[in-house]
Amino acid sequence: MNKSIDGQKTTKQLILDYIQHNKRHYITLKIKGKEIYPCARCFGLWIGTILGFFLTSPFWLGLIYIDNFILVFTAAWLLVIPNIIDWSSVKLGLRKGNNKIRVTVGFFYGIGVAVYIFVLPINILFRIGTYLLYELVFFLIRKKFNILHIKK
Repeated sequence: MNKSIDGQKTTKQLILDYIQHNKRHYITLKIKGKEIYPCARCFGLWIGTILGFFLTSPFWLGLIYIDNFILVFTAAWLLVIPNIIDWSSVKLGLRKGNNKIRVTVGFFYGIGVAVYIFVLPINILFRIGTYLLYELVFFLIRKKFNILHIKK
């Protein structure tokens, strides 16, 4: 493990620990000859959020404006719901998951997050705050059922 002189983890190691937090559901990526193992769902989320950022740019640049809260809210959640269903059904033991589905639903989740944060016609602080509240609720659910996937 890479540690700095004082015994603490280096920034590089902290980033790798964050990216590679799930030892069971990862994909393998080769970057400059080195392999990294990001969580499959998180990888889809990152790609979807980045693509969603660009897809929603006409909205946050002010070129297009939608004043229909219900429409945008519903569209964002319709993109997020497959992720919730996939995660929940696997955790409840209703079916076995696989990384192709995890990456795909994570991708749609990422686009849904971008739509929610960048397009929803309401105060940006409210959008970010409610998204963080959503993440907190799922963190607490995972903590209660001891399914945090934190690499130790």
